[in-house]
Amino acid sequence: GWIALAGWGWGPRAALGVALLLPPLGALGVYWMRRWEWLVEDARLFLRLAPRPDRRDRLAAERRALVEEFDRIRRLVEAESPAPWTS
Repeated sequence: GWIALAGWGWGPRAALGVALLLPPLGALGVYWMRRWEWLVEDARLFLRLAPRPDRRDRLAAERRALVEEFDRIRRLVEAESPAPWTS
């Protein structure tokens, strides 16, 4: 569609330019939509939690526990297998 339209309107160089630009612009559009969805989801969560300090505190405690658990797992993995660049 867009490539043919560019070729018809502005010639083969424009068609080639559009053909080269469309894939990265499409990937950027998909990335932007996903980021937008995350932003909307985070905003909804914030608006639900803002008036409820008890929920906010509970989620913060759960987050701290998860971070501690991930740190513990990371330390275990690092202790069992040293980094390849240190050998």
